[in-house]
Amino acid sequence: RVSPEGNTLYFFGKKDSIGFVTTSTLSGSALEERAGLTFMKIFLDDGSLKVLERIFFQRDIFEGSGGKVYTLFDNVERVDFQYLDGNPETGADQWVSEWLPDEKDYLPAAVRIDLSILYRGGVVDIPPIVVDIRTRRRLT
Repeated sequence: RVSPEGNTLYFFGKKDSIGFVTTSTLSGSALEERAGLTFMKIFLDDGSLKVLERIFFQRDIFEGSGGKVYTLFDNVERVDFQYLDGNPETGADQWVSEWLPDEKDYLPAAVRIDLSILYRGGVVDIPPIVVDIRTRRRLT
């Protein structure tokens, strides 16, 4: 998470979860939690897509305890996150299944989310959702 220059990248991505710091909050958040920065982790838990919301200024936001968990959607069979590595050194774009902050000093160019839901007794694959991240600047 910390680059040699001491900067911190507050973003991690795994195949089944994603975590990041944002100025956005969930609408059900208490007033004191709506100001400033929030850490959010989106993950699949027992058939529900959930989000953990935690005030940013806690000791270790990636591993710490506390915060509130909200259910975004029920009846989710599968979630798969992928991260577009627009490698600034090589210029080559490649989708990867992990984005670890101690290995990268830049954000992914985009995040792709593949979802499968349970609907009327069957599994339905939702078309991929791609979120473009407009910055490709390094932390340095």
